[in-house]
Amino acid sequence: MAVVMWGRHLLANALVVPSWDVLERASWVAAVVAVVVPAAVAGRTALLKRRTRRQTSVRIGRIPPEPAWFQQRPDLLGQPGTRWRSRNPWPTQVLSGLGGVGKTQIAAAFARQAAGRGDLKLLVWIPVYGLDSIITAYAEAARALAIVDDQAHPQQAADQLMVWLEQTDQNWLIVWDKLDSPADAADWWPPVSTHGRTIVTTRRRDAVLDVGHRTLITVDLFTADESVAYLRRAVGKPVQRQHAVALAKDLDHLPLALAQAAAFIRDRELDCVTYRRRLSDVRLSLADVVPPEDGLPDNHRTTLAATWALSIEAADKAGPPGLAHSILHLVCLLQPEAIPLDFFTSTPAIDYITLEGELGQESDILDVLHTLDRLNLVTCNQRTALVQTHVLIQRVIRDDLDADSLDVLAWIAADALLEIWPEVEPDRLREQMLRANTLVLFEAARAYLIEPRTHRLHFRITDSLVEAGNHDAATAILRQLLAEQTGLIGADHVDSLTTRRHLADAMEENDPREAAAAYRRLLDDCVRIMGPEHSYTLVTRCEVMKRDADHDNPQHTVARFEELLGDCRRILGPDDPVTLGVQASLANWHGETGHFDAANEVYHEVLAAETRIFGPDHPTTLRTRNNVLCLQQDSGIPLNGSVSFRELAEEYTRVFGPDHPRTLATRANLASAIGAEGDAEGAADACRTLLDDYARVYGADHFEVLVMRLALSYWQAHVDAARRTNDLSPKR
Repeated sequence: MAVVMWGRHLLANALVVPSWDVLERASWVAAVVAVVVPAAVAGRTALLKRRTRRQTSVRIGRIPPEPAWFQQRPDLLGQPGTRWRSRNPWPTQVLSGLGGVGKTQIAAAFARQAAGRGDLKLLVWIPVYGLDSIITAYAEAARALAIVDDQAHPQQAADQLMVWLEQTDQNWLIVWDKLDSPADAADWWPPVSTHGRTIVTTRRRDAVLDVGHRTLITVDLFTADESVAYLRRAVGKPVQRQHAVALAKDLDHLPLALAQAAAFIRDRELDCVTYRRRLSDVRLSLADVVPPEDGLPDNHRTTLAATWALSIEAADKAGPPGLAHSILHLVCLLQPEAIPLDFFTSTPAIDYITLEGELGQESDILDVLHTLDRLNLVTCNQRTALVQTHVLIQRVIRDDLDADSLDVLAWIAADALLEIWPEVEPDRLREQMLRANTLVLFEAARAYLIEPRTHRLHFRITDSLVEAGNHDAATAILRQLLAEQTGLIGADHVDSLTTRRHLADAMEENDPREAAAAYRRLLDDCVRIMGPEHSYTLVTRCEVMKRDADHDNPQHTVARFEELLGDCRRILGPDDPVTLGVQASLANWHGETGHFDAANEVYHEVLAAETRIFGPDHPTTLRTRNNVLCLQQDSGIPLNGSVSFRELAEEYTRVFGPDHPRTLATRANLASAIGAEGDAEGAADACRTLLDDYARVYGADHFEVLVMRLALSYWQAHVDAARRTNDLSPKR
């Protein structure tokens, strides 16, 4: 502009004093002006156009509005920086998660903040309903940017936008919301650029979404604190924290569920306690405790059930038809946090799943589980061999099942759990997981597993609890079972009698007197209902005799066991487990009366039969081996007891695991054997190690820990006494 002004000054002077020199100079200036002025004006115009172009943004699509009480989660996408441009290009960020975790709201919050900065040339928000929706939005953006004319074919216009996105030096943001099929996006992923960002929300987590310049970001449930903070704001009235914590846990911290529950509470003028009662009412479906579709909050378009319906339908279409639904039917009856993967490949589960859907193999079931995982309906972790799901997905599936379907499913699930639950389970965590799944199954469908007959899973879980030393929990389960059996199948049903036998056995540890009385009452009923020669009656006779023996003459007790053994051999046969159990009791009482040779002989007969029938690693066989060693130790029969108990302890560790109660008990017997051979210091060391293990497994105040402390004190006293004796002995 300085050149232009100088030219104007010269022209003004030339008009005042015309001369040859001036005219010559004027012609020269005119030539300069003719060249410089248009160039300057053109440069100014281009600058103004660039500034105008950068200040005018193009927005395609409507960003969802911010919901009430929106919970910020900036750690997922971060905040738009002070400068959009960065040295390295941003990867495409794919927000993946279960329907209802708030993926769209997170992406929308980021888009609103980015748009508010004022440095975006292009912002495109695309609700993805298929390939056409992407091409249509791209074409609209290309026309709005004037990089194609209005008559351009949509696909050609979309192609031109892709070129512009790659070459432009202006900032852009593209959001694909609800990408349900990654195949729709195969050729239309926005290019990687230092000037652009792409955000995608999806329920899928396919591997293709996490390759190259794409980063898969898992959007999880709210944390406990986030859930409580949301409820205390959204309910609309003061909420005590403990009630908000409990309700958030009931809803498993799912953002969509929390929002719809809060709206329901506000609409009905309830409180959290009342709402929790409705939520736990098995007579109500999930649809009964959320607002109707025309009353949903925050522009929600679907209820919780409808939110997942499309994903379930997609899973069913992806594999052999029907298999996904069948798998979810079983999932809905188990513990949501951890279902063993081998549950789904058990014989009962495979038979049900492949019968209900198209015929398939174990590999088909694993493929469908993988599909359900990709759709975020379950999490199938091959490394941990666990399947997880959300508690409200389970509720939605259960709501669609009628009584007949629940009856069938309950038995299938119970059969499958029983099959994968080995008689000896060395993995304590797995056994705890099996017990947890069983308790959830009982809670969901207990009545179906009692009438017309009681499933054996009830006794497998209580036996497991007794083995783990948790007699109180076993007793509580059996008492509840017996109460329900009495109402459904009657107190005299054989299954009710079986429950009474297991209950008496579980009570033995904490209340031996009541256990003995319970067995005597049970024996009277067994004789009355099933007769004196029924196997149940014979087993109960044995249990009553064991408990009467403490108050009976030992010789009389031996005679009674010999009589019972004769009846068992005659009625049941010599190899029946009941017969062998009575024979083992007889051997024990031979030892109690001091007839060690007879006891040793009978025990070895039992051990040989059990090894032949059950195998050397069976719990019953190992228990008899332990009893033989204890008898030989007590009777003084020449034997290297510590070596034998050490071998047995190694066997128990291999079969049961190092922390199993039977393993620990055998190690305690080993410590005693070491001390009996004169090695008090070795016995004390073994007890000291055992004390740490008992405290770790059972807790510091457990009875077994107290017993081991006494044993350690006993052997340590012998060590101290020996040291004092050595200190006082005369020196030579």
